[in-house]
Amino acid sequence: MTLLDSFPHKCTIRKRVRVKGDLGGSKDSYTDLESDVLCWEQQLSASEVDDYQKQGIQANRKVFFTSDHSVGRRHQILITEREGVTVTSPIALDVISTPMPDASAGLGILWRVAVRDVTSRDD
Repeated sequence: MTLLDSFPHKCTIRKRVRVKGDLGGSKDSYTDLESDVLCWEQQLSASEVDDYQKQGIQANRKVFFTSDHSVGRRHQILITEREGVTVTSPIALDVISTPMPDASAGLGILWRVAVRDVTSRDD
C-alpha cells in the first residue's frame, strides 16, 4: 500500500454562490459538491508562505488530492475527518489557488491547492 492509496484525511468540497439577502443585498452561501473526498492537508512551509506573500496572497496550508477536482477561488474545503476520526467541528479552508500537479510523492502525481483558514481572512 502506498501513500496514494491511503490519504489520512477526508473533506467536503463546497462552492460559494451569491444569494439575495433578506434586505435586498446579497450574501455568500455554500453548496456541497463532493463529500468524503480523500485528501491530505498540511501546513505550508515558510518559503511557500513567503512566495504567496510576495504576490499579496495570504495562505497558510495546502491540500493534496489524488485527482484534479477543478477547485478554484470560489470553493471551500471542509476537513471532516483526520486519520479515521471524524472532526467534531469541520475545519473550513478557502481555496486560493487552482490545482497544480505535484510530483513530490515520488510514485505518482498529486494535485495540490493552496488554502487559508477562513478565520484568517482579512477582508
